[in-house]
Amino acid sequence: MLKKLFVLAATLCLTSCATIFNRREYKMKVFSYDANMKAEINDSIYDLPAYVKVKRSKKDLKVTLISDSIRKDFTVKASPNAELIYGNFLFSIGYPGAFAIDMTTQKRFTYGKKIRLDKNATDSIIEPPILRSWNDFFRKRYTIPKGTWTFTASIPYANQFYQQPRNEGKKDRVGFFGIAAGLEYYYKDDRYVKVSAAAPIDFDLPFPAPLDKFDSYESMDAYNFSLTDNHKFNRLSFGYGLNYTIHNWYLVNSDWEFPSNDEEPRKKQSHSFGLTANAYLQFSDHWSVGLVYSPTFYNTFPRNGFSYQHVISLDFQYRLPFGF
Repeated sequence: MLKKLFVLAATLCLTSCATIFNRREYKMKVFSYDANMKAEINDSIYDLPAYVKVKRSKKDLKVTLISDSIRKDFTVKASPNAELIYGNFLFSIGYPGAFAIDMTTQKRFTYGKKIRLDKNATDSIIEPPILRSWNDFFRKRYTIPKGTWTFTASIPYANQFYQQPRNEGKKDRVGFFGIAAGLEYYYKDDRYVKVSAAAPIDFDLPFPAPLDKFDSYESMDAYNFSLTDNHKFNRLSFGYGLNYTIHNWYLVNSDWEFPSNDEEPRKKQSHSFGLTANAYLQFSDHWSVGLVYSPTFYNTFPRNGFSYQHVISLDFQYRLPFGF
C-alpha cells in the first residue's frame, strides 16, 4: 500500500509541470526603443533596458514608462504559462491530479519573458504572447450564413460502448474507428439543425493494422441515427436532440464446432430510442474535434422495455458547405 502511494505521489509531482519547473520569482526583460526611458515597477525605478525580478501572480502587473516629459501607464496581463497549457493540458486526462496541483499555485502564471514599452502606444494593455495567441484562438469566428447547407463526414476515432444484450448481462468495451456522415442546415448564423448517421466500431488498436485474434472474444458496434439542434459560439458548438440506435454485441469463436465445450458464437441486437448531446471545437474552416454522447433508454427490439445503453465517441469531423 505504501509503495502504491509513493508511486502515485511521484507521478503527480513529476507531471505537475508548473509547480516543478517554475520558480516563484523570475527575471523579465523590460525595454523600449525610445531613448532615455525608465520604468517604474512595484515602487522601484529602473533605467531601460533592465532585467526586473517579478513575482508570479494571478494579478495583473502595473508598469509605468517614465521620461523627463511623460508618464505613461501600462497593464501587463497575467497569463497561464507554457508549462501549464502545453504540459498539463496535454496530460490532464491521464493525470488530473497533476493539473489540480498546478491550479492551486501562483507558479502557473507568467508576465512573459520580455515586454516592450512604447511611449506612442495607443493601447495600454500588454498581453504576453501565449495569452494573446490563446485569446486569439478562442476569439476566432467561423461564421456560416443563414440558409447554408453543409455536409459533414467524420471518424468516431475512440468509442466507449455500454450495452445490456438480452440474457448476457452488462457489457462495456472501448475501441477505435468507425464512420459517420451528416447534413446541416443553418436557420440562423449561429444555429443549425443536423441529421446524422454513425457506425462506431471497437477495433482493438488506435491505428489501422492487421490483427489476428485467437480463442473466443467479445465485440461491439452500433448504428446510430440522430437529429440535433445546435448552437455555435465562435469556435465552440453544442448540440442536443434525439437518437435511434441499433446496438450489436457479438461473441466470436471462429474455431467452434458442434459439439464443443467452448461457448457457441452468437449475436445479440437491440433497437433503442434515446437522447444525444455533442460538443465540438473547430480548428479550421473545415475541421473540428468533439465528443458525442448517445444514451438510449427504451428498447423496441427484441422486446419493448426500459434499458440504459450508450455510445460515447471522440469524433474528428470535416465540414463542407454547399448550395442547392
